[in-house]
Amino acid sequence: MSFLHGMLLGLGLALMPGPVFFALIHKSITKGFKYGLSMAIGVAISDATVIAIAYFGFMQFFSENPKVQLTIGIVGGVFTIFYGIYLFFSHKIGSFKEEKEDIRLRKRNTVAKGYFLNLLNPFMFLYWIGVLGVVNSTYQSQSLIFYFFCGTITTIFLTDLLKAYLAKLLKGVMSGKRIHILNRISGSIMVLFGLKLLFDVFLGGKLIG
Repeated sequence: MSFLHGMLLGLGLALMPGPVFFALIHKSITKGFKYGLSMAIGVAISDATVIAIAYFGFMQFFSENPKVQLTIGIVGGVFTIFYGIYLFFSHKIGSFKEEKEDIRLRKRNTVAKGYFLNLLNPFMFLYWIGVLGVVNSTYQSQSLIFYFFCGTITTIFLTDLLKAYLAKLLKGVMSGKRIHILNRISGSIMVLFGLKLLFDVFLGGKLIG
């Protein structure tokens, strides 16, 4: 039952729009399903990392240290903005002529992008702190807590794969002009997410103060 509850939480999280959502869709359309898969793997590993940090008690260092929150918020905002600028000016679309070694490197880089794009969001840390508090009070057994988060991460990963597959279907109809427009739209959205994150950090008072 705890696994099912975790799946329901994962489904809710998977449907929330954010920088990872738009980056995954963009990567799948322009590069293909395997690149979307690589980004989904990075996101799943990132979620597992934060949950593990929270579960073993190291999250207290983050939640009670405004300087750490501020640093992560700035780095996350700047990273998102620069990634958006990169997308905005990118004109590339995946090619079957790429060398195999180059493809492997690009996929590893995509895993890293998914990992850090998800990890460098300070609100995710705060969110998982709250979720862990509720889960700990609901399930007294460590095995049930483990199954809950397994259900959450599994659902997020599978829904990300579904997003990547559906987005990949559009790749065949994407002309160079359409890719250019998509890059502009995706890049602009990422920049806006990054600016909002910096705004929340410095002026919104959601992380500090």
